[in-house]
Parts: sequence; C-alpha cells; structure tokens
Amino acid sequence: MSKIYQLFAAAFLLSSSVLTAQNIVSTTAQPQTHLLEGITGVNCYYCAEELVEIRNLEPNYRFVYSQLHTSAFAQPQNGQVDFRNATADALGSLAAYNQLPAAMINRKNMGNLAQSAGSLALSLGNWEAALSQLDTVTAVVNLGLAADLDLSTGELNIVAESYYTADSPRDTNYVQLYILQDSVLSSQAGAADLDPSNLDAAGEYWQRNVLRMELPILALSQTSASSFRADSFQLNLPDSFEGVALDFSQVRILGVLTESEQGAALNAAQIRPSFSSPDPLSTEIVMGQWAESFVSLCGTTASYELEVKNLGSTPIDSLEISYDLNLGQSSASQQLYLSSALAPGYSQRVLLADIPGFLQANNSIELSISQINGQANPNVDYINDVISQAPTFQSDSAVGQLRIVFDNYPEDVSWSLRDLSIDSLILYGDSIDAATVSVEQNFEAVSGHCYEFMIQDAFGDGICCGYGLGYYVLELGGMSIDSSGNFGAQGGLRFSWQMGPTAVERLLALEGRIFPNPSAGFLQLELNSQEAGPAQLEVYNVLGQKARPSQSVDLFGGNQILPLELSDLPNGSYQLVLRTANAQFSKMLLIQQP
Repeated sequence: MSKIYQLFAAAFLLSSSVLTAQNIVSTTAQPQTHLLEGITGVNCYYCAEELVEIRNLEPNYRFVYSQLHTSAFAQPQNGQVDFRNATADALGSLAAYNQLPAAMINRKNMGNLAQSAGSLALSLGNWEAALSQLDTVTAVVNLGLAADLDLSTGELNIVAESYYTADSPRDTNYVQLYILQDSVLSSQAGAADLDPSNLDAAGEYWQRNVLRMELPILALSQTSASSFRADSFQLNLPDSFEGVALDFSQVRILGVLTESEQGAALNAAQIRPSFSSPDPLSTEIVMGQWAESFVSLCGTTASYELEVKNLGSTPIDSLEISYDLNLGQSSASQQLYLSSALAPGYSQRVLLADIPGFLQANNSIELSISQINGQANPNVDYINDVISQAPTFQSDSAVGQLRIVFDNYPEDVSWSLRDLSIDSLILYGDSIDAATVSVEQNFEAVSGHCYEFMIQDAFGDGICCGYGLGYYVLELGGMSIDSSGNFGAQGGLRFSWQMGPTAVERLLALEGRIFPNPSAGFLQLELNSQEAGPAQLEVYNVLGQKARPSQSVDLFGGNQILPLELSDLPNGSYQLVLRTANAQFSKMLLIQQP
C-alpha cells in the first residue's frame, strides 16, 4: 500500500520466491473470510469500543482483523507508545473516514452503510450489518498461509498459496502480506469506561493485532479457475517497532488477496507462526531493570527484574540466575522456579529478590542465566546495571513540610511519602478537587530512617508548564529535599535523614520573602540580615539547570529590600537561591507574563 513502508520491510526481507507444490490451500470452493481493518488511536476515547464490538462479532461471522493506528488521535503524547506507520496512514487515507471509531470491511464500498458517499469507512454501528450482507459470499479464490519462526535467529519464513475456484473479476490480482503485533500493553483513552475487561492489573490496555509492517506486494497474473500460485518469503524480524520490543509470541501474519492494488479484498487469512529452534535449551535476556524506585538504595539489599525469552524448543520450568557485584566483590546465584512453564518463543519477567552485598555508594551488577531446567545454559548472555545509595540529608529539626502548587488539573495529581524503614505511609494525596490551588502537609521524620517520596500526574505532563505553572517543594528541617514541576508522569526520590547540624544551615539571619509571587518578572526580595557582605544570586529551572548567569549583590545588615528583574525568563517555575560565604536563602517563584 505504501511504497515507503515497503522499502522499510525490504530492509528485513532476505528473499522471496515462487513455489510449485500445493500443500496449504484448499481446492474446494469455500465461504470468503472477510477483512475488518479498525481505524483507531490511543487518544481516541470511543475507539476503546472497537475491540468490544469485535469480540461480540467473532462468534457469529467469518472474519480476521487488524488495527490501524492513524489520524491525530494516534499521535503519542507524554511518553505514550507510538503505533503509527506509513502503511496504516495510507490505509486510513484509502478508507476516507470522517469520524472514529471506524473500519473498512473488505476495503469495499458498502453503499448507504458507509460514513459518506464514496467512503470505504463504516461507523462502528454498521459493522455487523455489513458483515451480515457479505456473510453468504463464496470466495472465487482461496488463500492459505504457513509460517515458521526460527527462535535462534529471528528468521521468519512465510508461504502464501492461492487457488482459484472460479474466475476472478480482474485479470490481475494482488497478494498483500502484513506483520501484526498482538497483545501490546499501552494507554488507551476511554478504556477504563468502555472496555475495562481488557485492562491489566496496572490499568494498561491490551492493543490487539496492531499493523506494523507491510511486505512487498505480489501480482498474480493467472486468475482464472484452477489457477494455483505459491510464494515464499524469508525475513529477519526487527527487535522492536518504534521502541516497543517485539516478543515472538506477539507475531501474527495477515494475508489479503485483492482485486487490484487498492481494490476490494477477495479473501483474507491470518495465522500465528510455528516456532522452531536448533537448541533444546536456550534463552535471551530481553531487558533488565531495578525493582527499586528511582534506581536508589536504602540499605545493602536490592531486587532486580529480568525479562527472559525462551529461544529453545523445550518449555522452561526453572532458571538459575548468577550475579556478580562490584566487579567481583561478591558473587552468588538464585534458583527461580516458574509458576507456569515458559513456552518456546514466549517471554516472562522474573524477579531476583533481596540480593545482598550492595556496600558501596555506587554499585554495579552483572547478571546471566547460568542454568535452564537444571542444565548448563549453552548460550549465556549478560546484562549489566548500576545503582546508587539514596542521598542522606542532615538537619537540626525533624519537622518537614510538603507544599504543592497545582496546575490547571489538580485532579490528575497524586502523591505519597513513605517511611521505608517501618513500611509506613506518612503523607498521601489523591482525587484532588478541581478548584484546589495548593496544599501543604506537615510531617515529622525519624533520624536514621529512609523515605520515599513519589508524585504522579495521570496525564503524564507533570504540573508545569503546559497547563499552568505548578511546582512542589519537599522540605525537612528547613532544608529543601526535592522540588520540581516538569516531572512528566512521575517524580520524586528516595532519601535518608539524620538529626544533626544542618548541612546547609537554615539561615535565620536571611529569612525573608519574595513578592509579588507569581509575578511578570519584576519582583522584590525582602531580607533581614545581621551581617553585611557580598552574595551571589542564582536562578534555577525545575530541571535544576541554571536559568540565567549568576548575579553579584551586596548585602548590608538589617532589613532590606532587593529589587529583582527576571522578565527575561519564560513563564514557568524557578528556584531563587541567594548565597553568602556562610549562608543560603532559597525560595520557589513563578514567572507568569501576560
């Protein structure tokens, strides 16, 4: 459909050829298998109804389906999965839809069932009526598919066979093959309301049969009754599509035989490939990540999560994971018994819990799968990672405070502060009223304990600066522990605290205020200083980056007001810091120009 995307597919295509033997396709006239191509997008609210309707139709009608992520609703936002590609866009243009949810059925003009004259798109309410009209059609050509995926190399071999049981309406027909990715977790607007049964425990949505790749199109020049054609394809599958890892268990092959390159479908078929491997026992570590929030340690033990793929021909019941800490400082292994056998071609996440021996401020780990089902792994691969101890703060007061100034959508924000040393929830906030401007919560810390602060934004854009100029500040003993606004979907940190002289002293001699705040950039800093001397004025953005050059100022003893001109800064949240040789004053401010 798209020559550009076919070139992308060709980069993975090893070869294609014509075969002569008939092994797959039936030579008996059969009902047509119809093609339903749903047009969707992760930010289309009512598109969450599409899979509900497909599940309702599947028991009663003979069809296969794919999902085309196209249109502005498919544009990813704030770290969402990107399912778009040129083939989906081209098919969306062919459909000529004017609203979503929509689908093409057999890429056929269904007359008054279509969204508009000349459109191939059908609104969801007309899908069943269209399938009912087409249900009695006998196919003029049968289409058969077979595929094998070599788990050790990722090479996919596909055979497509066609047999005409009657004359085609066209002298030349076309075979179009697509690679689909099934069962991919992502966000989906409307899913919680319209299709909650299709969400996982974490609230993510199972996208089904996502169109990912189109293979080069094949022309069939013999289309009369009794004509037979078999073609084979060999291609190496990519490891991922747009950064989304491809699990072999997700691979589906869709075949469509059409009247013309952009014509109606005469038949369709969809299969999962069979798996083969020269190795009875073989694995691959797909990825690894720390189970510790913020990749930060409290103590000397940590847990690590591995995603393991079975590349062998034998189901896996157990794994021995070996690990080496800090370049040989300590080495050990854990034996993991899987709750259900890991089938060939499938992946599973496993957890190495409570690994001991993280004794340094910065620690490294190397992991490998040393045994499979009690036997030595013949293809050992390694993964390396690092983790650091949580920072320790010290102050002379245990009194802490969390201040949050919200953006325009406080209802999207939730937060928690936990004492990890005793597994206790200290602060919490959720389901904030839309009219709330800010909140302040106080707490008291315990010396020697470790804490975890986490703030989340459901929309994924933090609380600054697209829809308002929000920020948060977590303080303990007058010391700023953490502050930000532009934290995306999640921000925060782990930290330890101990009682003692304040590391950066809270300077009573420099207590003051900034006004007006928010401002258009013209503001005043009111201070009460007991000593005179030079100071440095610095301004940082929410990423901790210096927003403008340092400015030298002279302080004198007593009450004073310093005029500040910051109108050169763009709208947003900033931290103003005034430092002397022995002291520091810090305050968050908002620049909000008309």
